[in-house]
Amino acid sequence: MGQYWNFYNFSRRQYMSPHGGSKFGEFFFVKQAHLVRWLARPYPRPELAHYLKDAPPPGITAKKGLLSLPDELLVAIIEDEDTHWLDSACLAVTCKKLLSLSRPMFVHYRDFGSACFARCRIACVGDCALIDEAPDHVFPPGLKEELRAATAVRYPGGDERSGYARLMLLKYRPPDPWQGAWTLSQTYLYSLPERDRRLVVAATGVCFPERADWVLVNTSKKELVRAGALAALARRPGDAQPFLPDSPVDLGTALMARFAWSSSDDLALPDAAGPVRAHEGKWAGDRCCITTLERLQEEFVPGSGDWACKDVSDEVVADIVALYKVEFGEDWERELARHHGPFKDEFYSAWDSEHRDSSFFPDPRYVEYLHMFPTRVNAARKLKEMGASARLGRYPSS
Repeated sequence: MGQYWNFYNFSRRQYMSPHGGSKFGEFFFVKQAHLVRWLARPYPRPELAHYLKDAPPPGITAKKGLLSLPDELLVAIIEDEDTHWLDSACLAVTCKKLLSLSRPMFVHYRDFGSACFARCRIACVGDCALIDEAPDHVFPPGLKEELRAATAVRYPGGDERSGYARLMLLKYRPPDPWQGAWTLSQTYLYSLPERDRRLVVAATGVCFPERADWVLVNTSKKELVRAGALAALARRPGDAQPFLPDSPVDLGTALMARFAWSSSDDLALPDAAGPVRAHEGKWAGDRCCITTLERLQEEFVPGSGDWACKDVSDEVVADIVALYKVEFGEDWERELARHHGPFKDEFYSAWDSEHRDSSFFPDPRYVEYLHMFPTRVNAARKLKEMGASARLGRYPSS
């Protein structure tokens, strides 16, 4: 029959259901775009560096007014815990000095809000998981005690049923990730002059540049898996990292092969748990994120060796191949190499992509005709008749 599974973020009390089915043998072979998206640490939009160019030096830069205050006070004002960070962002974009001082705040909220699973304790937990059988590295003693206490309150007469080890009794909630400037109120954005709108979008936006060094990192065990290894497995070596949209496997597949745990070995596969025994997840309960090798090195002390991680790409690829063989038999190579096509899941475009920029900064002629025609299609047709680009994402720079 097969048990059901959910993805859990123990650190932030979040959970989400897998796509493509609730059983491991169903969803493992379906790309989990949202899982990759919520683990991938974004970069700032490239135009932010342009606005920060020639920023004033540290220290007091004015004799009166707000900029006459020391940098420490300015930072305290910007990062005041009672002020919503978007209000702080709007203050920060008013001058280069404040924008420069706000960079740590933007980095924090880009990581914390956008990559809501990154560097958190996560696991894929089956509904047959039992609290007392879970190893401490998956459910630490403190979490076990909390789960037992919640179970005693909810079932005072005793109840032996497991149900994801009672995790839902702790009121886990689905994530609500920050999607960059797209998350902002469109009415608010359009109320701003275009120059200010571009500043706000540059400061609050996120992006995932196509690079060849994206990796899935287990920061608890200091192990990593290269996105390039998954692309090569799928015979798509040039696929765009980190999301590998044209490959049937991605870094989410690599994680699923390692972070599932349950008391039962029922994975809804033809060969029970299979040779990999994925229900005994080697990474279950560990802290993971998707980042780049360059950034991984920059965030640790140069020369200390602390950033060095063991590359386990070959081991993970072997586990994925083994699971494909169990499921598809002689057809496993064809399934791994089939053209998946651009993934249609919304999470692959849940950031400030070029397409969404066409909404932030539309062609003025498009805006002019929008109120004259009821649909974007008619407006686009009119623009084409005028000789404009048929692709609405192309807008004149200003």
